[in-house]
Amino acid sequence: MTTKKRITIKTYFLTMALLIACLILSVYSPKTAAAESASSTLGKQINYFGTVVPCGKDNGYIPNTKSSWNPWTLLTIPGTVMGLIPDDDPHSGWSLGSFYVDGYSAKTDSARNYYQKTMPVYLKNAGDTLSFGFNLTQNINALNSNSKLKIADDKKVIQDCWVNDPYVDGDLGKGVLIIVHTDWQGKETKTVYKDFLTGKSVGANTEVRLFEEGDYRVVLCYEIYKDTAWNWVTDWMDPNGSWFDYRIESYFSVRNGNAMVFPFDIDTGSELNNKSSTAAGFRVDLANSKYLSLTVKKEILNQDGTDIIEDVRFNKALSDGAIITDEGKYTVTVKNVYTDAVTEKIIYVGTNDVMRCNVATGLSVTNIKAQMSCGYTVGEDGLLKEPVKIVEPNHSASAPVTPAPVAPAPITPIAPVTPDIEGVAAENIDIGEDGWIVIGGVAFVAIIVVGIVLVVKN
Repeated sequence: MTTKKRITIKTYFLTMALLIACLILSVYSPKTAAAESASSTLGKQINYFGTVVPCGKDNGYIPNTKSSWNPWTLLTIPGTVMGLIPDDDPHSGWSLGSFYVDGYSAKTDSARNYYQKTMPVYLKNAGDTLSFGFNLTQNINALNSNSKLKIADDKKVIQDCWVNDPYVDGDLGKGVLIIVHTDWQGKETKTVYKDFLTGKSVGANTEVRLFEEGDYRVVLCYEIYKDTAWNWVTDWMDPNGSWFDYRIESYFSVRNGNAMVFPFDIDTGSELNNKSSTAAGFRVDLANSKYLSLTVKKEILNQDGTDIIEDVRFNKALSDGAIITDEGKYTVTVKNVYTDAVTEKIIYVGTNDVMRCNVATGLSVTNIKAQMSCGYTVGEDGLLKEPVKIVEPNHSASAPVTPAPVAPAPITPIAPVTPDIEGVAAENIDIGEDGWIVIGGVAFVAIIVVGIVLVVKN
């Protein structure tokens, strides 16, 4: 009797589990699964770059491209080709890591910046947060899986990390990262990170700082120590043979990807919409986008007041923060030279109703004057307003009018309607997805009740 009870309960719970699984699968639609899969693949754009350059043996971090004279051997040692690592170099065949920039919206590779070099330009939009960093791919105490190769703790001073750069004094530690930012006015700011590679985990992206608009050059200088036994036959000719200097250098630029211009009324301080007017004048604001091309075109009424003509003497380039107060119709054009995006805004400065209406509506001077001659006026928004029609009351004497009685319409009895029960029963009713969920819930409750009854009886 006990065995029969155990089998019955197991069978019941197995059946209930299968039904619950079917109910869950029916509710979890494929559309939801696809959406989750798509969201998991979304992420910030990231670009890795940077190539290692050999810089000789413990003699600084300038690329070793020139021949040198060795006083120990009275021989001339040829320099290496720029960016080419010899086969017998301890750095041959592997990379320490790469620089990266992430969080940008788009990238272009056809621009020349402050340093007169062709390089990538990273474009950012509102809400983007760009960052720069280094991705370390090696264990600095066992480079290329070799315990005899490691990043050295460099004690010397860097002079000429770039030509005419000031010294970087003190203990450099295990790698030194130098970042030079040049803003739109040509002002340089240098930031130095000493002992940069210490404590960095393999495969991790080490973020350095956030980047704003400008041109950047970055360099990571590091020294490798090769732990080898002293060879009395050959090593006396090269006393610095165990220390090797390298650098990873790159250039890039950051620009805003938009092409926005914001005119502000200099009297009220409020922003002026496109095709609006101001009596006092306006100020141009580029919202800190310093690399946009900004120009303005001016138009005025001709001497006869019959047409609007261009004032070519005024057309010129503008700078961020420029103020315009002279009367006229101004077309302000801003262009992003990296995306070719163009934005135009038309603002009228003055109080002439015809000009205000032309800017707001685009109608010709002749059309506007014709409308105004018919009684139309120009509102504060520059739109034409219809003349107000005044209806005078009729005061002529007339006899009172008595309404004629209206006979009520006959009432027609409504025949009773017999519902077509068979037709309704035969109709195909679509209960929808929610209806099936309700039915499944009822079925689930029924299964629970039946299970409880079976357990009690057994």
